[in-house]
Amino acid sequence: VYTVTRDDAFLTLPFTLVYIIIFIFLVNSHLGIYQRQLMEKSLEDWLNGREVISQADLNVDDLASFWEWAIEVGIPAPLGEYKDESSTDGNSTRRQYWLA
Repeated sequence: VYTVTRDDAFLTLPFTLVYIIIFIFLVNSHLGIYQRQLMEKSLEDWLNGREVISQADLNVDDLASFWEWAIEVGIPAPLGEYKDESSTDGNSTRRQYWLA
């Protein structure tokens, strides 16, 4: 009885390995892990490839410094300059960003 189950396990091992390899390939291609990694690295390189003040790796240490960086450098980088716009009553102003 032991010999039959052991031999059966050895006979199905190659098929199981092939199925596992196909499954891993399908999951990897479906999730697009490599493409996402390339996109993440390219965005990180674009973000950190400019002057020192705008490098997020060097200037963001906590949540407060993140918002300081985002307001001064992060938001204006892709959106360009902003335009102050007054409300109709003249009491409040808001910033309006335009795509660069």
